[in-house]
Amino acid sequence: MHASQTDNNSTEPTSTAPRGPASTSATAMSSGPTCDHSQNQTLSVNLDPLWAAVSDEAATRHIVGDDDGEHLMGALVAACRQAAPTTPIAPLAFSFTRTLANVPFRFLRVEVDDQGRAKTPITSLSSFNSQLGEHGALAKYFPFTSLDGNADENSLWWHASHPPAYSKDYPFSVDNFDCEQLVEDLEDDNDLLDRDVTNWVLWAAVTQTSTAPEAPAFACRDRIFSVDHLLQFLNDVRTSLNNIDPVPTIYFIVAVSYKGRYRNSDVSEMNNMMLAAPLHTTLSFFTNMVKRNGAGANQAPSSIGDEDEDDGESIHDTASSVGAFEAANGGGGGGTDAPVSNWSYSIDSSEGGGVTFTGNPVPFRTGVDSNGDTIFLGYEYDPFYGMSRVPAQSENVVVDEEAVLASSSSSSSTSEHAPTPPPPSILQTLDTNASKGDAVEGDLHALLPEAQSPEQAAWEQCCRLLCIDPEAHKDAQARSVKIPGTDNMWVKPSQLWTAYWMLTSRMDRGLCGGVLADVMGTGKTYVCLVVCLLRAYIGYNRAEVEREWQLREHEAKKGGASGGNVAPKQHLPRNEAGHASVACTCGNAMGIECYANPGGITRQIADSFSRGASLILAPQTVLDNWVKTVKHVRLQHKFFEPVVFHSKMSNEDVTMAPAPRLKQKLQMSVRPQAHVSSDGLFSQSWEPNVLDVVHDYQPSIAKDAYPERFIFLATHMPEKLTEFFQLPVPLRRKAGAGTRGRKTVYGCPVGIQLVDEFHKAKDDVIALALQHKHLQSGGGGSGGGDSATDNFDFWAITGTPLPAKLTDLEAVTNILQRLPQWDEPTSPHHGSRVAALRELQVAYEKAVAEDGTPEQAADFRRRAERFFQTGIIKRHTETSMFFGQRIFNLQDVTAQVVVHVTPAPLREDVSKVVARVAVKIRESMADGPSADVNAANWEQAVRSSSLFNNMMDLEILATFPGAAPLMLADPPVLDFGLAAIRAEIRKAKNHDVTKVELFHTHLDAIIHGSPHLQSILATLDEMETDRSKRRALPTPVAADAANRSVLAKKKADLSVKKLVVLCPRMAEAVFVFLALRKLRPEFNPVFLHADLKLSERTALLQDFNRLDAPTPAGVHHTARILVGTFRDAGTGNDLTVANYQILTGPLRLRSQQDQAFGRTNREGQTLPLHHRLLVTEDSPVDRIVVVTQARRHIVSDPFAMDEELELADVDQEEQ
Repeated sequence: MHASQTDNNSTEPTSTAPRGPASTSATAMSSGPTCDHSQNQTLSVNLDPLWAAVSDEAATRHIVGDDDGEHLMGALVAACRQAAPTTPIAPLAFSFTRTLANVPFRFLRVEVDDQGRAKTPITSLSSFNSQLGEHGALAKYFPFTSLDGNADENSLWWHASHPPAYSKDYPFSVDNFDCEQLVEDLEDDNDLLDRDVTNWVLWAAVTQTSTAPEAPAFACRDRIFSVDHLLQFLNDVRTSLNNIDPVPTIYFIVAVSYKGRYRNSDVSEMNNMMLAAPLHTTLSFFTNMVKRNGAGANQAPSSIGDEDEDDGESIHDTASSVGAFEAANGGGGGGTDAPVSNWSYSIDSSEGGGVTFTGNPVPFRTGVDSNGDTIFLGYEYDPFYGMSRVPAQSENVVVDEEAVLASSSSSSSTSEHAPTPPPPSILQTLDTNASKGDAVEGDLHALLPEAQSPEQAAWEQCCRLLCIDPEAHKDAQARSVKIPGTDNMWVKPSQLWTAYWMLTSRMDRGLCGGVLADVMGTGKTYVCLVVCLLRAYIGYNRAEVEREWQLREHEAKKGGASGGNVAPKQHLPRNEAGHASVACTCGNAMGIECYANPGGITRQIADSFSRGASLILAPQTVLDNWVKTVKHVRLQHKFFEPVVFHSKMSNEDVTMAPAPRLKQKLQMSVRPQAHVSSDGLFSQSWEPNVLDVVHDYQPSIAKDAYPERFIFLATHMPEKLTEFFQLPVPLRRKAGAGTRGRKTVYGCPVGIQLVDEFHKAKDDVIALALQHKHLQSGGGGSGGGDSATDNFDFWAITGTPLPAKLTDLEAVTNILQRLPQWDEPTSPHHGSRVAALRELQVAYEKAVAEDGTPEQAADFRRRAERFFQTGIIKRHTETSMFFGQRIFNLQDVTAQVVVHVTPAPLREDVSKVVARVAVKIRESMADGPSADVNAANWEQAVRSSSLFNNMMDLEILATFPGAAPLMLADPPVLDFGLAAIRAEIRKAKNHDVTKVELFHTHLDAIIHGSPHLQSILATLDEMETDRSKRRALPTPVAADAANRSVLAKKKADLSVKKLVVLCPRMAEAVFVFLALRKLRPEFNPVFLHADLKLSERTALLQDFNRLDAPTPAGVHHTARILVGTFRDAGTGNDLTVANYQILTGPLRLRSQQDQAFGRTNREGQTLPLHHRLLVTEDSPVDRIVVVTQARRHIVSDPFAMDEELELADVDQEEQ
């Protein structure tokens, strides 16, 4: 809807959804402009001047920070109040009504350093005025020839999606605003075209021109990414112009950073910062909570209403926020003699109960800055909820308390009595990254060698394949390489290099495949697709050259030119120049080095890779993404023929169904093995078995039949593929019968098989690979190397190649190994056989056993290095480099550790369960139950999965201490084990967790008093105040029109926030889901678990990934919370639709935690991430896991809940 089309609907109610203090609605001004973002305006990205000008959101996190720029804006408030009356802008005088042309504007420039701090602190009006830039009235951006309505239409700025709208505001309607001129002025005025400027952010803000000191500044502020955002902002101002007085001023605020990076901490140095960044997840949430609910609790005095007449939803600086907060709770001035209380949740377990607000259970402490204003320091300890949250090393905010108090001593005498905040929990201070890289500590993936950047010579050879300049393609982040034969496939240089590495595996390393084990969310799908496409493109070039060679040789046999017309020579002759590299006479017309070059890289690859079609197998939910990707890159049918083998194909995918003559193009002939039959016929009693058959195949050189052009896609259960490629076998006639019977056997010439999400693959996938390995081992000119056994490649694609044990690689190794060659001790692959892998697993089990010795650990590491050194696995991690640059564009975010303690009323029952578990652990430990507890090897309880499973109940209690009485009952009221929970779910109709009566019966008792649940509920409120927006999706190009649905797409809400909650245990996840469903049903929680049908799982994920806009009443119908276990939801899912994620407890292995948080931190995530790890201070299992991950040693008894945890000194541990 265009702005001008809303004139008749100007009386529609505006949204009153709560907003955070960083980006607040204009309704904060009782007579201010109304921010109604109901417009649905879109603009093609390639036409959008703002989108092209401002920096990417991912590159400006150090500017925006964790508070949407509030640390910059808050300090501008006072300066704006001083500057506005002293720099008046005379508005244009028009007749009966105001338009946008009347509104004055100013440019404001702020330069920040690489920590997100203003380089020039605003300490006076003169320093503020020095930041002011161009100013005037918005009439400047409405080109016209006269004011009488007879405007020259040709002079108006407009786009196809924003045609000029002729209304009562014409020619000053929003659609006619000249955004291109605005961008040019911003760039010129702020020196944004300087080559040194790397990142800049644009905000548009409204402030009233008023001399009143209490007048709010920036009553409406939006970060501007695109024309769509700016027009929405301007329309909000336009619709309320005649309801306010005086006319507001619009500020276009530019924040510029030179070579910035995301800050690790915001150090509060008052002398060189405009304003310290507050804890966004604490202060802003609780201050808003008080203001929204103060009246209902009868504890908020009228001063709140005096400060902000609309429940405190205007923007003001952080100090005034805390001041209002203190006033609401009885605090006085800037003093800190008594802790200031905030509000928290109380869970009502009665029937029909929900979440209510109670007063003052979680007090927090404050300090005073150099100006005498109060600032937030941390939480007080609360005896019931045990919330003790102070800024930890893993958080983005670090407050220098001593510096703050020292700076305030001269300006506030009361600050001398400021209470000391509680020290951070020991679980917050430990560096859990220490366990990464130690397989003995459980991080098996640490054994995998990290892929290195290519050598210059190897990169140059790779680039010769595509005839590109190697020096022009070294930017690790740029998708600069166009894959030939596609209309829309661009990849990073590092992805091209990985695909090249896979293509040359035989040639360079003598391996027929391997494992691509790049970490999650790093583009493995594109790498594998590039492998298949380059195989096909090279295959086309090879077939073209060989057709010419055959034709020339045929003409030569007939006597040359005397035989008739001579075919034109486009390529070098077959044996030209021996094996030297000679440029082909075709000039590499296909865009790759021609196959005819005898010494070229294309010839080397083509003569070494396996001949046959490419087969990609993936789980059902992932296969859908593969099909979408193939359609997105728009393959040219001349070179590629993708085929989907699946029983449930959509109408849009029918074009990828098998063609009628497909089987004939890939026809193989079959005959019995010599030991099965000596006459070439099978007996009537023979049962079809691929291993009894010899398959012969001669690759075609026809344009539409060379095998590499075919790219097959199927699920991990590929029955449709095997049914399609059935070949008849010759049978002997029955005695006395006139006809032979008919039997068939599978036969398809697959040259390469790639299995996505291999860690989820079933036996059918492995069996099919072994069949391909066998049927491609026959003779008949199959080619592909000196040995017939080398004509099949197998690649396992997974981010978790070792999900449980080392022998998880046994299936891959069995397919790859070539016996008896590898059995020779001189073979470079002798240490990578299946036998060697099994020996490695035995060595690992000895090293991590309860009585494992350092010598056994060293032996295991030596064997592991020998097994992986042959290059069977390639793995890129988040820190991998490509010519000195990081490969992956992932956010550098560390999970915030939130520490709770067991509530005092529940501690007695919990301690009884802990004591019972402690007895089991001690009895199983190598030290024995009578050993000195300080000498206990508690780390072994984590290394051994059997020991760790004995602590399952403690993991449940860390989140739900209220479950202790149910565990103590004799017999237990509820079995929290995985098997028992799943058995209850399977009894329910459609395996619906909400239908399990047993769970509902005990739900209220279990969730009662849960500190973890409180943190989750607080996060949901934080999400509601978060106004950051995703990047708008680009408008589909016209070529995709035929593939798009004819149904109109629903309006997308790019600002909606979603949450992923992952739990270590199934029972924990069940009750988190049921609790959220009861307490916050408006978020539509969904539960992803193993007992869902495939169709149900697919539908659930599709629902969670939708960004449908809410209804006019503000109701979201799509899921905004996804709950699951790490086992069921923590692997193989792209959950980047969510930018909030909570892990309700530490996982046994640090690598598992990284994988869990990797669900939302993937390439393509455009929102700032908020990761939280919830731990319980006095939980024995949380203590042991966190300390083990930090590679420290516990000297106290971790099961003594009332005792502080004591660790050995670092020096003592090293000895």
